[in-house]
Amino acid sequence: MLRRILLLCLLSATSTLSHAQDADWFYLQGDKDTVKLLWAPHEWSREVQGFNVKRRVPGGTWQTLNSRPILPTYFPEDIETRTNDAALREELRKFHERVAASQPPKPLPTVLSELTNQDKYRDTRDTVLGAYRQALLFGFAYQDANVPKGLHYEYALYPVMSGGVERDLPMAVRRWKWGSVPSLVIPFGKGTLAPNTVESTMRITWPVEHEVLERNLVRHVRIYYVNPEGKKTLWTRKGIDPVKYLHHIHVDLKGGLGEPRPLLFTAVPVNYFDLEGTPTPPVSYDWDKHRDTVMNPGPAVTSDTSDKPAPPPPSPPSPPRVMSTSARITQMVDANSFYPAESRRRGEQGAPVVRACVGPSGALLGEPVITENSGFPDLDAAAIRVAKAMRYAPGRDGGVPAQESCIKFKVKFSQSSNEAAAPSQEPSRPAPPETSSSASTDTAVDPSALLGTASLWLDASSGISLDQGRVAAWRDKSGNGFIATMKDPQRRPTVEPMGNGVPAVHFDGRQSLHLERPLEIGAGTLFIVGRNGGDFARNIILGPVGSNDNNQLRWESPEAAMIVGPNHGSRIVQMPVGDTTLLHVLAVLFDGQRVGFWHNGQPSNVFVFPKPPGKAYSFNSIGSFFSQMYLTGDIAAMVYLRNTLTRSEIEVVDRHLRELYGVR
Repeated sequence: MLRRILLLCLLSATSTLSHAQDADWFYLQGDKDTVKLLWAPHEWSREVQGFNVKRRVPGGTWQTLNSRPILPTYFPEDIETRTNDAALREELRKFHERVAASQPPKPLPTVLSELTNQDKYRDTRDTVLGAYRQALLFGFAYQDANVPKGLHYEYALYPVMSGGVERDLPMAVRRWKWGSVPSLVIPFGKGTLAPNTVESTMRITWPVEHEVLERNLVRHVRIYYVNPEGKKTLWTRKGIDPVKYLHHIHVDLKGGLGEPRPLLFTAVPVNYFDLEGTPTPPVSYDWDKHRDTVMNPGPAVTSDTSDKPAPPPPSPPSPPRVMSTSARITQMVDANSFYPAESRRRGEQGAPVVRACVGPSGALLGEPVITENSGFPDLDAAAIRVAKAMRYAPGRDGGVPAQESCIKFKVKFSQSSNEAAAPSQEPSRPAPPETSSSASTDTAVDPSALLGTASLWLDASSGISLDQGRVAAWRDKSGNGFIATMKDPQRRPTVEPMGNGVPAVHFDGRQSLHLERPLEIGAGTLFIVGRNGGDFARNIILGPVGSNDNNQLRWESPEAAMIVGPNHGSRIVQMPVGDTTLLHVLAVLFDGQRVGFWHNGQPSNVFVFPKPPGKAYSFNSIGSFFSQMYLTGDIAAMVYLRNTLTRSEIEVVDRHLRELYGVR
């Protein structure tokens, strides 16, 4: 575990250590007369051995703060380079003793060799940034204490190259006003309390966008409660990890917690430097008031209707909803003509993502903005000029031009080819529409024809053989002969109707089915119609058995999905997708090099996820991982097509499946 922490801290990374003049991986937080610095480069160049931290008043001479270069190792003598605070150095020495007892420090050549192994650890950057004390110990942070009183200071990070030679120019510079006390105010929405009948709990939900938390460097959210006597208590031992939530965070409560009631619950954001932000307004919770609602949902059923008035006539059906669309590009431009000459000379390449919003006439409503930078400010500025030179058509809302609609697209600057790419041409990250409505789709796509090519279609309303009320076999209806069975009667799931009356195979946390012929995914699109019944990680949808590769698809939290590749050492991809505790359609697209997630037709993200040569991703079990971890939840259908669908095809099939299985 400690070795993993070291590697996480060493191997992180947002641009190569080359041209970035204001790297977005260099963080500063000041507090009165103390400054905390943290760096986590997205990639590590083999030529870079470590860093020097420097301070100056604006326009003055740079002063090196560390006694010698800060190297990514943690030998005892390295602690002297981490801070000028004697008390903190003593704390780090004690921490070092515990770490080194089980994981001795490695010599610099070995560490640098591991640093350049990017693929295996690229997804761990958030973990690195969240561990400030580890970052200090392992040479990725510096704390400057007792800063002399002044107006402003600048801090710079200078790379130290092979042979101990310091580069002439800093990688990044940050400015700090002396005495400024940091604040962290996150615009959470109003908290609500409602029954969660699936778990027999009361759920407090605070709306907040994942993008907002990420932009403000929020690493955890802590939950506190205050009893009527004014005593404040930390409810969660560990903070809630916001990476698992897309549009809100929530907690499930049950019982009185041994306290006088009511209790007032608040959510408190915590940033990478362990700074607590402004608490949310409190939400009152009293289990005694809500117990009956949770434990006995819905009114009691009675046959006595003699005194009951006749029910009112049903409301007329709502008019069909007209699908809204996002803006679209009507005239592209050649990005090559906007490529800055200096950027080309320096070899700078990148593909920033731009968002442009237009009015009903198609004219821009304001300056386009960069939503994902390239790492090179000149390229980002050029991408803005490209966006302003294009022509757009507005999105439509209810059949008429929308007052405001937006579009995201990638502008690619490359030495070999230069172009501005529309969203459908952007391979690495499908951009969801910026309006509140769904994206436009290709109505010419026939979902029935696509589903007719399915290699696997498990449907809980057909093909199931029951034995004493439990599923003994689940047969595929695609005609390709897949069958899922379970020989042990105690481990067989059941078939239960969901709230909409649609049947689903129900797994209660100790049940699974074995695919007699494994599902091998080389390149294709997988759809899961179901819901996550557990409020915890490792809720397995598909997994391995026996000596097979460690392949998994799982609900990783109430709002996140995860896919794990083969042979234990491959990539693990986790992404917020939306509320998985409600019946939904989860789509997973894999083309042999990347994996992408969709939730009820809305794209979440696409990740690099290469398939090992000569291998497919093989799943043998529904609902378990090596008979160790199990699924708590329901699966109404599972469909796999051996072709990589386009975005519009996924949206059409998704909509068809939602209609077919009553997903609202």
